[in-house]
Amino acid sequence: MRQIPLLLFMLPVLVLSASASEQGRTVPGAWLDSLSVSVEQMRDLTDRSSMKIESTTHKIDKQGEVKEELMSMHMWVEVLPDGTRKMWEIEPDGTRVKDEPQEVIEPGERDNEPRPLSVFSSKYRDRFAFVVTDRDAYGNPVVSVEPREKPGEDEFTFTGSVTVDTTRWVPVRLQGTMTPLPDKVKELEIDAYFGEDENGYWHQKEVVSKGVAKAMMVITVRFRTVQRMYDWQVVR
Repeated sequence: MRQIPLLLFMLPVLVLSASASEQGRTVPGAWLDSLSVSVEQMRDLTDRSSMKIESTTHKIDKQGEVKEELMSMHMWVEVLPDGTRKMWEIEPDGTRVKDEPQEVIEPGERDNEPRPLSVFSSKYRDRFAFVVTDRDAYGNPVVSVEPREKPGEDEFTFTGSVTVDTTRWVPVRLQGTMTPLPDKVKELEIDAYFGEDENGYWHQKEVVSKGVAKAMMVITVRFRTVQRMYDWQVVR
C-alpha cells in the first residue's frame, strides 16, 4: 500500500452536488477508455521514477482516535536504468540508514500485480459496475465501483469510489477496500490522493490507510498509516 492534503485556499465557496439526472448514471465506456489510458500512463511513470516516502503509523481505537505512535520512517525508492527498484530506509535528510536496501524488486517482477486503479483496465473492467453517485467540491464526478459478482478466493477486487477530473481524465481521489490484502492485514481501508507535481506529472501523492493487522501471532492491532510521496525523479 504504498497513498496531498487538500489546498484549503482553493476550496470554492459552494459545494456542487450531482444533479438528479446524473445520480445513478452508468459511466459511459468512453470515460472508462480515457481513464484506462491515463492510469496506465501513471503506472508507467511510477515504474520509471525514483521517489521518497514519508510514512507514519499510529495505533488507533475503534473510533479512530490515536492512542500511540507505532512507527515513523522515511524511504527512498531508487529506480535504476535497467528498471530494478531498490527500497532504502533513509534519515529525514536523505542519508541511508543501512548499507543494504530493505528490498530489491527486479524488472518486471510486479508487472502483473493488480492495484486498485486496475479496475479501469480492459483486463478487469467487466467485473465491475461503475456509477456516477455525486460530485466533489470542485465539480468532479464521484464514480462508485462495485464488483458485479462475489470474487473468488485470492481474486483481485475493489469496492469503493474514484473521483475523476474529466478535464484531464485522471483520478483525483480513491477510497475503498481491495483484496487480496497484504500479509498479516485482516482489514484495510484506503484513501488515496493524486495530483500534479512541479514538473507537470500527475501521480499519487498521499495515501491514508486504516485497518487491522495481526502482530506476534495472536495480537491484533488497529492502525492508521499516512504515507506521503515526494521528490519524484523520472530516471528512465
